[in-house]
Amino acid sequence: MVEGKDPQTFLDVFEVTAAANGWPEEEWCAKLLPLLVGEVQQAGLSLPVATRPQYANLRYAILDRVGSNPEDHRGRFRAMKLEPNGRPFVFAYQLRDAATRWLQPNGQDQKMLEAIILEQFLDAIPTRTSAWVRYHSPPDVKAAERIAEEHLAVHREATPRMAAGLTSVPRRRLAPRWGGGKDQVPRA
Repeated sequence: MVEGKDPQTFLDVFEVTAAANGWPEEEWCAKLLPLLVGEVQQAGLSLPVATRPQYANLRYAILDRVGSNPEDHRGRFRAMKLEPNGRPFVFAYQLRDAATRWLQPNGQDQKMLEAIILEQFLDAIPTRTSAWVRYHSPPDVKAAERIAEEHLAVHREATPRMAAGLTSVPRRRLAPRWGGGKDQVPRA
């Protein structure tokens, strides 16, 4: 667990890992507690010793202490930005997860959820890429992420060449040095 990261996501990953490895649920707390840091660790250690070995109690205490409620998820969702070397399809997945935790939609709210995710996606990617994606008017997040992936791939490939001075710049035609008319040949 890293300080400042979403504890709910960490717990979800831990549960999937524990289940995939076939760990008995009675052992989950003993394996999880050493992985916790900061306030999350304090939440686990503040449980009475008798209830600490029950994973459901530990999970509840952690999420209650760090305030993992819809408003916190809204704040995380709105604060998300695409990292400089991040991939738009991964970022879109993270946005979808955060929006789902915030809004907790039922099956009828999917269009509204998609619109909110698309809006945040366009606001959280680099400005030039956002303008390019908006120009193409994607109908949904999948289309927006595909357009952003293509745009960033082109510009990321060009960036190392620019840094090395290998850009192709139009050159202007210089007048001949020998100063005569166009039929004169330079002398050796």
